Amino acid sequence: MVAAHVEPLTRFRIQDLRELGPEQESWAEITVTTRQRVELDWIVTAHPGALTDEGIEQRADRDALETELQHRLGEAERTVPALIHQWAHDEGGRYRRLLPGGLFTAGLDAPLAATETCPTCQGRTRQACPDCEGGHRPCARCHAGGRIACESCRGLGRLACTACHGQGRIAPTAPPAATATEPAATSGGTTIECAACAGQGWQSCGSCAGLGQCDCPDCAGRGQQDCSRCGALGEIACADCQASGLRHLLGRLREQIVVEDQIEIHHPDPGVAASAARHFTDPVEIGALAALEAVRYTTAPYAVQAVHRLRLPVRQVPLQIGAQPLTFTACGQDLRILDFQHVVSLLLALDLQTLERNTLGSGRHLLDALTRFLASPLNTRLAVGDPAALPGQDDDRVDRDYPEQARALMRRATERLWAQRIWRPSLALLALGTLVAGALVLAAAPALSWPLAALGGAGCAIAGWVATDWRQRQRLATDLGREAGGALVRPLRRAPVWRRTAALSLAAALVAGGVAALSATRLPPVRERIAQQQQRLEAARQIERWAHDGRDYRLRRYPDAALLRQAADGGSETARLVRAWSLLLGIDGQKVDAGQARELLDTLTRGPQPPEPAVLIGQARATLLLDGRSVSALEGAAAGLESIQESQVPEATYTIALLRLAPAVVARRGAAAGLEALQQAADMGHPSACLDLGRRLAAGQGLKRDPVAARRYLAFAASRGVPGAPQAATAAR
Repeated sequence: MVAAHVEPLTRFRIQDLRELGPEQESWAEITVTTRQRVELDWIVTAHPGALTDEGIEQRADRDALETELQHRLGEAERTVPALIHQWAHDEGGRYRRLLPGGLFTAGLDAPLAATETCPTCQGRTRQACPDCEGGHRPCARCHAGGRIACESCRGLGRLACTACHGQGRIAPTAPPAATATEPAATSGGTTIECAACAGQGWQSCGSCAGLGQCDCPDCAGRGQQDCSRCGALGEIACADCQASGLRHLLGRLREQIVVEDQIEIHHPDPGVAASAARHFTDPVEIGALAALEAVRYTTAPYAVQAVHRLRLPVRQVPLQIGAQPLTFTACGQDLRILDFQHVVSLLLALDLQTLERNTLGSGRHLLDALTRFLASPLNTRLAVGDPAALPGQDDDRVDRDYPEQARALMRRATERLWAQRIWRPSLALLALGTLVAGALVLAAAPALSWPLAALGGAGCAIAGWVATDWRQRQRLATDLGREAGGALVRPLRRAPVWRRTAALSLAAALVAGGVAALSATRLPPVRERIAQQQQRLEAARQIERWAHDGRDYRLRRYPDAALLRQAADGGSETARLVRAWSLLLGIDGQKVDAGQARELLDTLTRGPQPPEPAVLIGQARATLLLDGRSVSALEGAAAGLESIQESQVPEATYTIALLRLAPAVVARRGAAAGLEALQQAADMGHPSACLDLGRRLAAGQGLKRDPVAARRYLAFAASRGVPGAPQAATAAR
């Protein structure tokens, strides 16, 4: 019998069982005490509407109903002691007798009824609405005020004037301010009062008529809203009586019998008594196994107690399973063995503890411990995920939590074995990836960047690691047995340890390859290539930012001349435009070449789209340098820039000033138009125009001498970094 229970679950067989001594017979004394208590009371429940069941006896009102129920309860309580005494002495020698239900309220449990006016609505069938007062409730949006702050002006009643932006005054031409960064307007600059706001800087809000508040849209300015629950009536149908104005009461007696059992088991061996007490907890099961010797009843007015004395036959036999001595105890006529779950669980726990020690310890004998653990049929079924391996509801041989513990420990042991076998190949592949990354940089420099070399080395290491991992998993599955081993190795693909190891290997391969590749970049050819690449990137960024770097083209950022020439030759239109301007202005000390600049600019005007303002301005500058003695050419270039001047481009205005201040034009047309354009460009914040105008104001050249204004314009030009401006500002002092 023991072998039939042990063999299907553990690795032990019938040949592993050996008797250590003869069987021993004994008796266990059992006392079962059953206490039964009678509880009687009455209950009245309320129900909506009038009573519809005519078969229920009715009373006049609630007081009469409760009086009749109290009378019935008194009658039932007077008969309880006699009925209990009579029941206890009828067939008193039987085991486990329970009081029958309905014995103490027989003939008195018929329900009674009474009808009364609904106390909630006082018979009106309606009650006050709990959500409102008189059908209305305060508006939540305006807090019962009826008005809310205007959303357009945020409760201020006024809005900033859009014409003067809240300043109150507007200027036809806005000169630079008299600050450290902008020069003040000249004496000729004027501002006028804004007509839209009458110089106040703000306008009255049209949404709220300047009040700052408007009617609440939720309540239309009333401060309250109609209640949606009662429809603004202030009353709702009474829920307690279902709008009938009446309710009926039902009353009846209640009988309850409370049963309490107490089991005491005595045996010369305390272990047997404790085991039997754990095993036999149902008095009905005890009566089927033990022999009844005596029953004694004790009655009370509302309770009865029965004390049963029984004798349970017990047999004990000592056996040895493997190296573990165990004592088995059987009870009852059918020799039911107690604590089979203790035996099987103990045998399974021995292998479980051995496997756990190897998994959490050094792991030197982990493969042998896991192989011995899988020799158990139950553990093999648990490893392959067989649903039949789980113990049933009536199978008490295995602890309920053992399957989950065994699965978790086998998974951890398999992961530990895999980690033991993979770490040495991982280190070798890591070194291989490092060498590959360094070799790629050395072989391909300067054509290959070090990040790509690092990825190449890491890719080689990862590819080798994946192949090695597959091979090690196949070998591990073979060592553990194809069926159970394959089931245990399969989750390694998604196990946390696999993901963690793969992530660490990937990171280590990337870091090692990156370090090796980065070290190789210290070589002269690689360093030179990286520096050239960075210069080209910086030049490309400067070319893209050139059009947004400031008002003065001379002060914009220009890339290195060689890189700019290379980008322009590569076909970039923006690079050609920037190179043309660098040739016109002589940037970075290079020689001014207006002819080549004009050729570059002419290539930008051949497309279907109109040329950019910078192209037209550049062509005018080239005309000034190449055809400076041709009045018609200079006037034509200036006329071509008039449309750009209207769009307030400072460089266009400054170029017009240069064209009209050319000696040939001044000699024929005079300097007034040129000085006016120069004044406008300076007021628009053009630093070079401020320098030219400041010098003329300081020297009185064509303009009335004004040292104060000259210093402001020169200080502004100096703050913007115009060459020669600091010296001119110092001289003007």
